[in-house]
Amino acid sequence: MKITKIEVQKHHKDRYSIYLDDEYAFPVAESVLIQFVLAKGQELTEAEVTKIKNADNNAKAYSRALDYLSHQLRSVKEVKNDLYDKDYSTPVIQNVIAKLKTLNYLDDENFTRSLIRTDIRIAKKGPRTIAGKLRQKGIDAPMIDMAMADEYPLETQVDNALAWVEKLSQHTGGKSFFALQQKIKQNLLQKGFDMDVIKAALDAADLQKDSRDEQDALTKAGDKLWRRYATLPQGKQKIKQTLYRKGFAIDDIQHYLDEKAEADA
Repeated sequence: MKITKIEVQKHHKDRYSIYLDDEYAFPVAESVLIQFVLAKGQELTEAEVTKIKNADNNAKAYSRALDYLSHQLRSVKEVKNDLYDKDYSTPVIQNVIAKLKTLNYLDDENFTRSLIRTDIRIAKKGPRTIAGKLRQKGIDAPMIDMAMADEYPLETQVDNALAWVEKLSQHTGGKSFFALQQKIKQNLLQKGFDMDVIKAALDAADLQKDSRDEQDALTKAGDKLWRRYATLPQGKQKIKQTLYRKGFAIDDIQHYLDEKAEADA
């Protein structure tokens, strides 16, 4: 078989169409064209054509991987999954991954440390959440533990948790002081902080109960319950129990109920 024409593809300037014996045969990347020194008039065997096609498949997979990596750092697992999604074979993917590692375009340790630093600085996530994210991206536990120990010391964890405490404490939402503290703890647990870090952050924040805010919250919650249960049998007991579960002090609840009963008398 003889190469009778080589032309640049109209919509892909870095790819070429190869014609054998005056008929279109296959496309190749520019790198493959150079690698095999393809030229018009060159004779090719079936084995050589197969070799060229395989090389082009590798080149396309490599190009896809570079494009995927151009947007942000990726883990080895992420690149593999992307190439599998594009139907590349395991041997091709293995070749691409090996090449990317050799060129330092793929480095799971660097990826791990970068992600940790970003999530600490930008999202202020807790270590458990960050570790879970890394596991999903194929990073093993020893690498996560090592990087986390270096990049996210306990002091920084407390600082980030404290920042969340200060932000969340600004929005009481009509809750009792006790309920607000519980909400903050639950929120920080969901963000991936450990309880000892949360307690340290709460101690550092030194939140103080504001008597007026507490009374306003009790009145708001109590009035809502009063409208619903006051006229029912055992209704006042139901109100008392519900307010107590919401974290209000029993003496404050009783004072509220006495005032409501007196007002309705």
